[in-house]
Amino acid sequence: MHNLSLTISALVSALALQGCAGVGVAIQGVEVAAASVSRNQWELPAANGDAEAQYRLGKSYCCTGIGFDTQKATEWLCLSARQNHADAQYELARIYSGDVVRSFAPGKLIVGSVRAKESPADAALWMDVAAANGHEDAQKEAEKFQRSLTLEQRATVEQRSVHWRDANCEYDTVFPPIESQKG
Repeated sequence: MHNLSLTISALVSALALQGCAGVGVAIQGVEVAAASVSRNQWELPAANGDAEAQYRLGKSYCCTGIGFDTQKATEWLCLSARQNHADAQYELARIYSGDVVRSFAPGKLIVGSVRAKESPADAALWMDVAAANGHEDAQKEAEKFQRSLTLEQRATVEQRSVHWRDANCEYDTVFPPIESQKG
C-alpha cells in the first residue's frame, strides 16, 4: 500500500508541473514508480521459474529511460521465451528489431526518433517463434521481418530455428559490450 501511495503522490506532483516537458517527465516518473512496484510482486515467482512472472518482470525493466535496463529486461524475457511464452518471444523480437521505446510520453518521443541497436536475424527468429506459438501480432509481422532479411540472415535464422531455445536472447549476448570485444 505504501508503494501505491508513493505512486499516487508522484502522479499528483507530476500533474502540478506545467507544459509538455513537465508532463513527459512526470509520466516517466510514474512509469518508473509503477515498474518498481510490479517488480517486487514478480521477483520471487520469476526466480522460481514462473514464465509469466519472468515475462512481467522483463517488461518492467524494458527498455529505455531512468530505472529501466534492457539487459535485465532481456534476461528475464529470455528465460520466459525459452519456456514457450509467446508474449516474451514477441518482446524479444521487438527489442532486436530496435523497437525499445514503449511509451508515448512526450519526453520519450525524442528518444523514439533514434533507433536502438538492431539484429535483424535475431529479431526475425524470435518473431517467427512467437508467430508459430500463436502470437497474433507476430503472425502479422513475421512475413515482413523475413522479407527484410538478406540471404545470409535468412540462412542464420533457419539454422538457429532448429534449436531456438539455445539461441542468443540476452541483450549482452547479441550485442556484447565493447570491452569484451577487445583482444
